[in-house]
This record gives sequence, C-alpha cells and structure tokens, in this order.
Amino acid sequence: YREEYGAVYCVKITQGDEEYIRISQKTYNLLYLVDSQHAIRPKNLFISEATDTIYLVMEYVPYRSLARLMQQGTLTPRQIHKVSHSVSNVVCSDIVGAVCDLHKVGVCHRDLKPDNIMFDPETGALKLIDFGVSKLIYNKKKQTK
Repeated sequence: YREEYGAVYCVKITQGDEEYIRISQKTYNLLYLVDSQHAIRPKNLFISEATDTIYLVMEYVPYRSLARLMQQGTLTPRQIHKVSHSVSNVVCSDIVGAVCDLHKVGVCHRDLKPDNIMFDPETGALKLIDFGVSKLIYNKKKQTK
C-alpha cells in the first residue's frame, strides 16, 4: 500500500520451481478471464527469475473466510441475525452466481469451500478466492494476457 496512490492491494508472495511459476501464471490468467463482483480480481503478476519469487497482485478484500467466522464464533448477535437471514437468500445465491460467472467463461474453481469464500458479515458481501487448482474448461469470453 502506498498512500500517494490511494489504493490498497493484496500481494501473494511465494517462491517456487518452474512448475509452481507455471501454476501461478495459469492462476493469474484464469482470474483475468473472470468478470464477477464475487471473485477476487487480479491486478498484476511479477516473477523474479533470479530468485524464483512470484508476486501475484490482487484486489484487497478486508473480509474473513467463512470457515474462520464459523470456527471462531466471532459474529455479533446483529451479524448472526443478518447472516441467518442472508445465508439462504444472499450468500448462497451469491456463491451460485459467482460459480455461474466462472462457468460462463469456462473456468471451473474446483476448490469451493468455506476457506475460499471471504465474507463480510456487516454487509453480506463475499468474494471467492484461491483459484490455484481451478481449470479452464473452454474459453468463450476473452483472451488471456
């Protein structure tokens, strides 16, 4: 984050061999294809060949995973009330909508679970994350970078 730019991003920094670099490039390309308000958006991918370090820059999502919220029981009574009314109507609908958005461009997430769903109990907003094992079934929308 740099205040003069006025934007906050998430950077996933990893190191890996050629295979892991290939997977990171594939993940970035698949994320680039997806145009959904419920899927994390990529900003850039940098790879240092000298150190085999991978920098995947994505939008910052200040939510917690559904899994963590459920395990910690950290929802307030007001949030529980909101969540209990929205789980069946909004959260599930948003998850299905996100999956439909993925499938429209031929992307299959393949690891949909509470750990990979970021959720804001205050607003009910959610984002799918972790496209590392996702797969492109077909490309119907736009070309990858």
